[in-house]
Amino acid sequence: EFPGSRCRRWHRDHGDSFESCKLAIDLGMSSVMIDASHHSYEENIAITKKVVEYAHARGVSVEAELGTLAIAIGTSHGSVKFKGTPKLAIDLVAECRDATGVPLVLHGASSVFQETREEINRLGGAMPEGFGCPTDMIQAAITKGITKINTDTDLRMAFTAAIRKTFVEAPAVFDLRR
Repeated sequence: EFPGSRCRRWHRDHGDSFESCKLAIDLGMSSVMIDASHHSYEENIAITKKVVEYAHARGVSVEAELGTLAIAIGTSHGSVKFKGTPKLAIDLVAECRDATGVPLVLHGASSVFQETREEINRLGGAMPEGFGCPTDMIQAAITKGITKINTDTDLRMAFTAAIRKTFVEAPAVFDLRR
């Protein structure tokens, strides 16, 4: 937890080795995802077990890419998730939670904020109109059993808007770390 922030957890997504997950844990991440799917299934299990043992001894939660199926409730990756009115199969989340008893992750849950898209385009971008998951639907999915939401598109949009703004307002800047 960071003072003055609503952020409660930091997650290392798709760490591709024990070492990358260990580093994230040692740096203070509160959860990691080990993705050793580029190895054989047996090696993937062995690496995942090693990460789990290291992480759990330090109070860190682990998600793993083990070739299992994720539930599909109507979300999708990218900035265009729905052609019409957004609809998610929220009741299916509770069914999956009850049937499996495992934590559930909602992929493709970005809201695709229109004001961010408009800012990107105002600053020279050409992002097409797209619609994401409404916040109330994400909240409903959480009440039914979703324990983690993935919102990569929203993060990439915010990053893109911030960089475009810097290029327009301070064209002499070449080091964005400043």
